[in-house]
Amino acid sequence: SLPQAEQSSCASTQAPHTSPSGLAMQKKKQPVRRLHVFRANRLAKERKTIQIMIRMFCRQHHGSSSCLCTVCAQLLEYAKARLEKCPYQEKKPVCAQCPIHCYKPEMRAQIACVMRYSGPRLIRTHPLLAIRHILDRAKKPPKNRRVNRP
Repeated sequence: SLPQAEQSSCASTQAPHTSPSGLAMQKKKQPVRRLHVFRANRLAKERKTIQIMIRMFCRQHHGSSSCLCTVCAQLLEYAKARLEKCPYQEKKPVCAQCPIHCYKPEMRAQIACVMRYSGPRLIRTHPLLAIRHILDRAKKPPKNRRVNRP
């Protein structure tokens, strides 16, 4: 049995569909719709981007294929928790430009390492996410540090 952190990050393994005759059938793949990346809300896009970046980093540095290692799974959960508690919510700037540094120093160092590795490679694997992230970096961060929390 995998630890809880690894169970949540693993892709589900389901048996193939079977026909009435008992033969295994392949599931038809749905066409990928990538334009939803631009329409989704800001925090959902941030969650998706950070998850892809951590998976990319873990696959290359820790040799995991379908699941995240425990260190990367903990980092992903921490990053998601920080996004949920972000006082800026939908007006959130990219973390590098945010006036509030909400990550603990050791987690900030880990996420910076992940982003340094995955950022340049994101353009090849997920070009729309990379372009959206570049556009978000061009936006000015909010000036007011005092923000009402939801």
